[in-house]
Amino acid sequence: MRTRFHRSVSTASFALAAAALVGCQGSGGTIEIGLTSSGQPLTAIAAASDGGTSGGAAGVGPRLMLDITRVDVHVAGDGMPDDPPGGLTGTGPSTPPAHDDGGWISVFSGAASVDLLQTGSVEAFLGSAPTPAGKVTQIRLLLAAATWLDGASVTPVACPSCTQTGLKIVTMGKLFVPSGGTLHVTLDFDAEHSLHTGTDGFRLDPVIKIARADTR
Repeated sequence: MRTRFHRSVSTASFALAAAALVGCQGSGGTIEIGLTSSGQPLTAIAAASDGGTSGGAAGVGPRLMLDITRVDVHVAGDGMPDDPPGGLTGTGPSTPPAHDDGGWISVFSGAASVDLLQTGSVEAFLGSAPTPAGKVTQIRLLLAAATWLDGASVTPVACPSCTQTGLKIVTMGKLFVPSGGTLHVTLDFDAEHSLHTGTDGFRLDPVIKIARADTR
């Protein structure tokens, strides 16, 4: 939370504002979600996409693009189940009301394209959001599409669960948003074991794990 004060503010007003800031920090924290990838899709997949040739510029390899539309987290509060029912249907997750201390929270909503063949060296930052302090039980990614690009070749990648119910990452109760602090979670998308090719074309069976979880 960032608070700015004008120079004309009185000492009493400054004290009240500072107290409110401390109270806010004490009741919640912030979560950040990033995405990286491990492994490389099999050479056979690249060959299958364009017959082993690339029509792109010299030195430019294939790309495995994910079009991400939403990233949600679930924070378990007092009296709330660790494994929340339901999926990403209906109106979707929202920030819990003031009297609640847990629930679904949207970390990112919009349009973001991530190249899984580039995020192995550079983490893609997906978003951040204020959240109640507590245990993070699930992280979910919702995709609009997945595409394999190699030169002039553009091949759709089938992944019904990606676009319908979203990709669910269960945290096993090991992630906690600290009161007044920040939890940064790095997701690792195993590109090599997630992307497959067959007679029906490309298919994505996502294998995602939590690579790192840092607090500050």
